[in-house]
Amino acid sequence: MRHFFIKNSDIGKAEAGGTLEIGGPDVKHIVSVLRKKPGDVLVLCPEEGAGREVIAKISSADEGSLRLEVLEVRDNSTEPVVRVTLIQGVIKGERMDT
Repeated sequence: MRHFFIKNSDIGKAEAGGTLEIGGPDVKHIVSVLRKKPGDVLVLCPEEGAGREVIAKISSADEGSLRLEVLEVRDNSTEPVVRVTLIQGVIKGERMDT
């Protein structure tokens, strides 16, 4: 099942048996590119890593928004608890290429 990353605030207010509405560029990708339609199930994860994930079924799809029926809310155990930031120093000239 495909995972989609949405705002933490949207996941925070989700409850099993309730509804959830999402918008933004992901909606166009879900509906137009992936051709998801009402009745299809999605997994929604928080953008910022660990937290809760939501299993939801598409109820309706309008232009720019997607209404979902929340089937299950569970702890997201696949994301690491530790946050890692990778920084690379950029070297002048062609040394960076080698």
